[in-house]
Amino acid sequence: MTNVRLTALSSLVLLSGVLAGCASSGSFPSLAKRPAESDSTTAAPAPVADKPANSALPAQLTAILAKAEAGQSAFNAAADTAEGIVSKAMGGGVRSEAWIAAQMALSQVERMRAPVHSAMADADIAYRDALISESSADARSVEALRQQLQALDDAQAGRLESLVARLRTP
Repeated sequence: MTNVRLTALSSLVLLSGVLAGCASSGSFPSLAKRPAESDSTTAAPAPVADKPANSALPAQLTAILAKAEAGQSAFNAAADTAEGIVSKAMGGGVRSEAWIAAQMALSQVERMRAPVHSAMADADIAYRDALISESSADARSVEALRQQLQALDDAQAGRLESLVARLRTP
């Protein structure tokens, strides 16, 4: 048993000596910054010339906004209906008929958010296209629309959350 250990130990020592001989000796490259990496006088890339605006974009943005506004009208109608149903359900208990009707009304309000979400997706695509075409005027126009749509979405989310909170409180 000790012979096996002694043989294994001597083999290990011999192997480590062989592997140590494989390592090259000499100087290795420095990890310090090279002169080109620390030179701050490198010229900045030339600015890209702005491309002309897409003449079809204003009509496209108008259509996207019209879709969102139509959705906003449908959302407001559903939210107004839900207001009354939630008010009636507040006196009843959880899982009562009035509470179930209020849950269904809230689901309808949530579904009515879809047109604004769809318009936001369309605006994102238009923004991507404006960035690809390198037209800063188009990008600014689409960004303004995206901000309008985000404000609509935020208002809808706030109103829906208010209705949900009212239903949760006894």
